[in-house]
Amino acid sequence: MSSDIIVPELTQNALSLLVVLSQSAKLRCAIINTPIRSDLKALKNHNDEKIKELAEKTIQLLEQVA
Repeated sequence: MSSDIIVPELTQNALSLLVVLSQSAKLRCAIINTPIRSDLKALKNHNDEKIKELAEKTIQLLEQVA
């Protein structure tokens, strides 16, 4: 994944949605079992602070049940 391709506003919106969806146990389980998790780990190194923050928050929510 290349960070120069990502549109920050769309990424922030998508990550915000993932944070909300991660609140549901069934959806959290589905997210854990997809490549989304590795994408989130890559986004933790993004140059946009808001994207980093949202990626980290989502990962924390996912790891609460892992």
